[in-house]
Amino acid sequence: MKIYFIEHLFISRYKILLFTFLGLCPLWLNAQINIHVHETSLKLEKYPVWAIKGNLLYGFTMTPNLSMSVGLGNHWSAELGAGLNLWKWKHDHSSLRHLSLTSEARYWPKRVYDGHYIGMHATYTTYHVGHLTALSAFDHRLYDGDLFGGGITYGYHFTIGRKWGLELGLGLGYYRLKYDLYTCAACHTKLKTESKNYVGPTQAAVSFVYYLNGNKKKPAKRNGYGSFATEQGRNCQEMP
Repeated sequence: MKIYFIEHLFISRYKILLFTFLGLCPLWLNAQINIHVHETSLKLEKYPVWAIKGNLLYGFTMTPNLSMSVGLGNHWSAELGAGLNLWKWKHDHSSLRHLSLTSEARYWPKRVYDGHYIGMHATYTTYHVGHLTALSAFDHRLYDGDLFGGGITYGYHFTIGRKWGLELGLGLGYYRLKYDLYTCAACHTKLKTESKNYVGPTQAAVSFVYYLNGNKKKPAKRNGYGSFATEQGRNCQEMP
């Protein structure tokens, strides 16, 4: 029986649509709020701050990926990301084809897109992977199936400009995998169907972030009297 990756995506379309809907719910709710005005040091900042990002580590597997993030106020953000790999090498029948969808909610102790964050993520992936000689577990084997799960994340966000940021993150959690195992990619000889549980690292990210809107500014520094240092306040302090 011939197995094609695109056909497998088609079979799993209802799962993908459900996952996408659940991931977009926080973004839809935030769109109803539209813009929240936050006052800091007599300056108005525009929220939500929308941002897009790409994971360089994920990209090293030749997988194009993109995530969309939105700030839900001062301390919360939500994001939805996807990665799609359609590569298949005919000379050795190796394959790294997969579609992965991830949604995540984050809490920022300091403020959105600034410093440390902790979060919870959920992932769904459909894959057709195997005959990768660099990995012993995939050498002379082909896995065709799905995985889903989630976990917790921790990371740090560096602001490197008004419109750019750098993000480092790591995730730990649980995945449930179900797949058909093939020993021959060319003849599609099915060996068995298996289900497995996985607990361990689920994410690793070094991402460049681009802010789409909003003014990404740090709060004004406080003066010695505990109030925000403004031009007017400095003038008052200089008066005898």
